[in-house]
Amino acid sequence: MDAVRAMFLGISQSMFQQNGYTGLIFLLGVFLSSPWVGLTALLGVLASTATGWAIGAERSLVLGGVYGFNGFFAGVALGSIFSPTAELWMVVVVAGALSALLMHALHRLLGRFHLPALSAPFVCVLWLVLLAVVHVGRLAYAQGAVSGVSGHLLSDAALAWTARFTNRQDIAGLLLNGTLRGVSQIFYQDDVLAGLIFLLGLSVSSMRAAAVAAIASFTGALTALLIGAPDLAILHGIYGFNSVLSALAVITLSQKPGWQAIGIALLCAAFAAIATSVMIPLSQSAGLPALSAPFCVAAWMFLLALQKRRASQAG
Repeated sequence: MDAVRAMFLGISQSMFQQNGYTGLIFLLGVFLSSPWVGLTALLGVLASTATGWAIGAERSLVLGGVYGFNGFFAGVALGSIFSPTAELWMVVVVAGALSALLMHALHRLLGRFHLPALSAPFVCVLWLVLLAVVHVGRLAYAQGAVSGVSGHLLSDAALAWTARFTNRQDIAGLLLNGTLRGVSQIFYQDDVLAGLIFLLGLSVSSMRAAAVAAIASFTGALTALLIGAPDLAILHGIYGFNSVLSALAVITLSQKPGWQAIGIALLCAAFAAIATSVMIPLSQSAGLPALSAPFCVAAWMFLLALQKRRASQAG
């Protein structure tokens, strides 16, 4: 029973929550988009949680899901990028295990600076896998993106009706899509309905966190619009998901109460969107996606600045 609970808490920790029902809704949202991706996500979180337990990581952290969410991210990403093959199952297990090992190492290293590892283990592992695929070539890339939650749940008439809103590329349409798809892109989905499902799952744990996530995604889309980012990237939420994760990291980990924390979190969300615009071309020059690296950079910078501010005020 502890293992099942740790698994769902690990999924919920992907958005800084510790609620099994939230984890269940997140997993359901992934399964509704693609049962195959749901299975790889489940395998990833199982592999990373089991590895955390096997290497003797702190029991409370393993049971609290801290060693699970990077494996979950890895499973979602690998299942979305590559076609279903027997080799991919093994790659997901290895990626989940490696993410737990990196989490353990970064937890000790960054712990000296009182900083969390965040999704850095997932980013490093996926980059390694993608580089290995270039040289080994044993995995086949998926033929197109998954159809998404809307494609499975909505009728043709409903899809046609929603398309009038989701395909708009005026400023309002860009911000609406950028906000909701920005949330869904956390789990490799480009779908407005999926974004609503993930916000619902977040609200089960914390209405405050859900509100911050939605506003942070809007902030990321608006910032991207103001700095002249490509409209298509804004529309599909590329500038939203790092902003969501950054804001949630600050508001969850900074331990600052009230509106001041929300203001700092949204400032971090804007910075994450700018970091995304910088890191996308840098990573693409190496043939790699930026993933959630901009989130890690933005959150670490803001959390470190907040620590120094608290230390100066205490002194």
